[in-house]
Amino acid sequence: MRGTTTSRWVLVILRIVAIFGVAAVALLGVQRDQVALPTFSVLDEAAHFDYVMKLAEGQIPAWGSTFEQETMLIADCLGDPLAAKPLDCAVRDRVPTSFPARGYSYEAQQPPLGYLFYLPGVWLSTGLSPAATLNEVRDVGGVLLVLVAGLLLFAISTQLGLRFWRTLLMSSIVLLAPLSIYAFATVSNDAATLIVSLAFISLLLAARPRGTRAAILLGAAAGVLLGATKPYTVLLPLGVLAAFLFLDWLIRNRTRAGFRALFRRSDVRFVLASAAASLIVTGAFTAWQAVRGSVSSAQVLSSLLGAPKGAFVNPKTVVSSIANLANNWVGGSNGLLSVSAAFVALNAVLLILLGVAFARQRSVVTDRARLFATAWAFIVPAFGVAWPLLLVLQGGYDYDAPARYGLLILPLAAVAATEAVRRSLRSALPDAVTGAAERQA
Repeated sequence: MRGTTTSRWVLVILRIVAIFGVAAVALLGVQRDQVALPTFSVLDEAAHFDYVMKLAEGQIPAWGSTFEQETMLIADCLGDPLAAKPLDCAVRDRVPTSFPARGYSYEAQQPPLGYLFYLPGVWLSTGLSPAATLNEVRDVGGVLLVLVAGLLLFAISTQLGLRFWRTLLMSSIVLLAPLSIYAFATVSNDAATLIVSLAFISLLLAARPRGTRAAILLGAAAGVLLGATKPYTVLLPLGVLAAFLFLDWLIRNRTRAGFRALFRRSDVRFVLASAAASLIVTGAFTAWQAVRGSVSSAQVLSSLLGAPKGAFVNPKTVVSSIANLANNWVGGSNGLLSVSAAFVALNAVLLILLGVAFARQRSVVTDRARLFATAWAFIVPAFGVAWPLLLVLQGGYDYDAPARYGLLILPLAAVAATEAVRRSLRSALPDAVTGAAERQA
């Protein structure tokens, strides 16, 4: 009994070492990315930063809200990547209309949860210079986000029973991707989508052995987290639900009665509750913003995106969106390595592992790798079509889904790839060898 208890503590310590060792490396990359980016990122960081400043004052921006004076001071003093203007650090009242998108706080469509990690940085930056304020908000928010991601990775590793090397692999896939490092290094709610995706997976794994009521409550909690972070996060439970249905049909060739049995499972009910709660929260927030805005969302988007491009979805935009969302590990740098070809190769390895996870035929009841790989494969094209379609409906705009939106599905890929590695090793090597490796890990 004592030996068993000791081995469990050793395993816990090894998981902690693996995860937070990777987290420390990730923070080094975050720091180097921040040094290379002394002003607001071109990826709407000014608007995200302004949202945080408003939250710190107890406000949620509405359609028609304009940038805070502090946001405009930082943009003028450090340089605005969206506007070519001479640097101006004078403390004075600034006119919002002289800034991009006429100074509208155009991230008003975003719910507030994804920005809460940055509030301590705002409170700690009182009285600092514009450059120091931006750095403080980035630093504190980035550290908090990485720590929370590490805690969730530890929970998932424990739930999956992963040992040191597979924990190290899963954590590295999630935390060291160029998209992850950049999201942690800047002020936005992109990194928060990674956090809520990890939380969704952990809660889903927790719901499997529980009863229906507990699974529904956990699912509702996951859905609230998703819907309160970003509107498109509802695609996560919908993608997992589609994967459940597809794999159940593919493996068992179920009848209609069989599908009813599938919906009695606790984890499927978790996903249904999560999707419903996410849709309700997103719909309620969108309706509330539409009612309280002083101008229409269309007017704000027109100021930001310009004139409409057309009334139909451009097929090239759909293809580009799908390619962006499928490249979860492509990037120019992660703060540690600046060789784009290396990340292309690593992304190819990740895609191969997802294929391995799907190809191994096992029961949908027990096969987490195949479930998450299939969900990833459903979400990528669905998102790739839905995003351009949404922009066309909003005003005839033609823009593809950026690669950073793939942070929502990166944890799915990480878990599937990690499980695929374990299964592939077990298939390729004799049981005695893999058993010894498991014990040593």
